[in-house]
Amino acid sequence: VEALPTDNLFEYAVENKFPESFWEQKSFVYSVIAAFEKNREYHPRTKGQDVLLEMLLLTETLYTSECNLSIIANKLGYDYAYLSKLFKRKVGIPFNTYLNLLKINNAKNLILTTEKSITEISVLCGFESLRTFNRVFLSFVGINPTQFRKNLK
Repeated sequence: VEALPTDNLFEYAVENKFPESFWEQKSFVYSVIAAFEKNREYHPRTKGQDVLLEMLLLTETLYTSECNLSIIANKLGYDYAYLSKLFKRKVGIPFNTYLNLLKINNAKNLILTTEKSITEISVLCGFESLRTFNRVFLSFVGINPTQFRKNLK
């Protein structure tokens, strides 16, 4: 049995007939895998980095609708407590604080760039009630949304 060339397996497979024997086919497949492994670049990652990235991307797409850590954990197939601790450890703030920060930054942008009412903005940013929106906005910005809009004029 001749050895397969590891430098150009695709060309070899095109020029030669694919092996008929099961063992030769298996050998060919393993040679392809070995060639890929030989040329593959490995990038070190810290544990939880991929999960954190998935969390951030999913949160970015869901934060204006019904979004909380339970939903994120369910969608990603992870335990709520694990994600909560991971997020706090890697980002430095609790998930709910991050989620509210996204919402408030969106709200500030809408207040600056649109004439929509404060109630409309609170709904567009994913808040369930105007009261909650006003409370969270005040805690992050230091003034309520109406005062924030008035200060701009």
